[in-house]
Amino acid sequence: MAKIHGAVVVDTERCKGCNLCVLACPLGVLELTPKTVNTKGYHYSQPVHE
Repeated sequence: MAKIHGAVVVDTERCKGCNLCVLACPLGVLELTPKTVNTKGYHYSQPVHE
């Protein structure tokens, strides 16, 4: 099975901060934002910038 690499797109307004995408990401490029929240008050995931 071929691996597909592409852009990570996060709809921050639909994110509930459940952390499932962070745990499921095989490359470990997602994290929950520690200080910012969306309009519903949830921390949302974003790509890690290193």
